Amino acid sequence: MKNDGSKGSDPNRFEVKQDVNLADIGTMLNEAIFASEEGDTDSVRDILFDIHSMIFPNAARLATPEENAAQNLQQHKRLNQAA
Repeated sequence: MKNDGSKGSDPNRFEVKQDVNLADIGTMLNEAIFASEEGDTDSVRDILFDIHSMIFPNAARLATPEENAAQNLQQHKRLNQAA
């Protein structure tokens, strides 16, 4: 199947940004490799999310465990204030 950047008939496909700067992605991949060698998994995850966002600008990403915890805490606080 040719990747023309459109979603086509597959609802699970994301629109692909065609004018992505490959040099930027290459630099970011190098940063991710270095962070991985240092054991910095948070930075690796963040860099990969950034690359994904550059290629698929309209795609939603899953929240990180930290973001989920912060959202749950805020929701819990709002529920307690409403009670």
